[in-house]
Amino acid sequence: MQLNLSAWAAIHAAIQSDDADEEEAIVLKLFLDFITTEALKDKSLQPYTVAMSDTARHLIAGVILENE
Repeated sequence: MQLNLSAWAAIHAAIQSDDADEEEAIVLKLFLDFITTEALKDKSLQPYTVAMSDTARHLIAGVILENE
C-alpha cells in the first residue's frame, strides 16, 4: 500500500486548534499518526476504489435518517 503523504499532511494541517480545543486537536493528530502507522504495517490493505465507493453508494441509496 502506498501512503499519500500530501493527503496525510493536508488532513494533519486541517486539524486546527484554538485555546479551548487544543487538547482535542492533539488527540486527533495522535490518532491520525497511530492509524497511519498501523495501516502501513498491514500488508493486506487495498486502496479505496471508485468501484467500492459505487457499491457503498448503492447500499445506502434511499436511506433516510431521522433527526434525533
